[in-house]
Amino acid sequence: MPSTANGRVARLAGVASLGWLVTYETVLALLGFPPTVDDGVELWCVARERSVSSQDPIVVVGTSRILTAFDLPAAREEFPGREIVQLAWPGKHPIATLESLIEDERFTGSVIVDATVESFLPIHREDQRFLNAFYEDDWSWLKAIERHASTLLQTHSRVFSWEANPLRIAEAVVLRGELPEVGAYRSAVDRNYAIDSRLTGAEQLLAGKISRLENGRPLWSEGSDAGMASQALGVAYELKEGISRLRERGGEVVFARWPEHPDLSAAYPSPLEREALWRRIMQVLGAPSLHHVDVPTLQGFDFPDGTHLALEQRAAFTQTLSRELAPLLRVARTARASHH
Repeated sequence: MPSTANGRVARLAGVASLGWLVTYETVLALLGFPPTVDDGVELWCVARERSVSSQDPIVVVGTSRILTAFDLPAAREEFPGREIVQLAWPGKHPIATLESLIEDERFTGSVIVDATVESFLPIHREDQRFLNAFYEDDWSWLKAIERHASTLLQTHSRVFSWEANPLRIAEAVVLRGELPEVGAYRSAVDRNYAIDSRLTGAEQLLAGKISRLENGRPLWSEGSDAGMASQALGVAYELKEGISRLRERGGEVVFARWPEHPDLSAAYPSPLEREALWRRIMQVLGAPSLHHVDVPTLQGFDFPDGTHLALEQRAAFTQTLSRELAPLLRVARTARASHH
């Protein structure tokens, strides 16, 4: 009879677990938590795979600036028939991912690069190398199946998302006496990622960023002791050859200098030297580029914490940016066609 008793215990445990999941799901829904797909290296690899499996894709690379501001559904409306792939990563400059796409002979699409002067400094060149190393060395069909399964669960249930993790909620309640921000961060299957700055202490974040800049040094200045400007230009010269190879097989690259809060722009040491260096880098690269100060339609958008776009402006911003980028993509296509 022990087997019968063990079976009964197992069934009761299963019913109790199911009851707990249903109850917790209901509580999370009542608290306002939306279903959110946890972003991570594996989800990034799923997107990276689409960059070579899709026909004529537009791949977006950069930092959290473009990750949180570029609304994928809005972009798909502006570029019908083309797959939009989001490969940006928070806090990491994108040159390593751009180089990976250049070296991948299967890739023949378009790349939109969200870049600042700092992106070209040698100390940031390898920022996203860990993502590409995982994709090239460790990504497998088994990991892809596991990621797709967890994504399916997170798409339809709040229980399996990081934001609604019971330990995270318990920690917030115990340490701060309040629930964590509900819906501050949201991500979808395609890494369509949004951040609600109203829930993340935007004013304090902006003040902190300005303070750090005001206490820093103009590393991009020609007169800086580390010669950072020369090093950034050196990286650009090396990238130029790779971009030419990408064009030869039908790909293209367009660089974009992202808007930000005007107080943050003004806080950079020697801001004019910084922007002048960005333009010199673009000249070296020889690729189409867009700087927000030259585009009137990109003025007036709100960046509450200094660098991340206000949530409610994502669709309008993406529509505007896409329409400004479209002619540059055509310029890139004309340039690569004449190169042939």
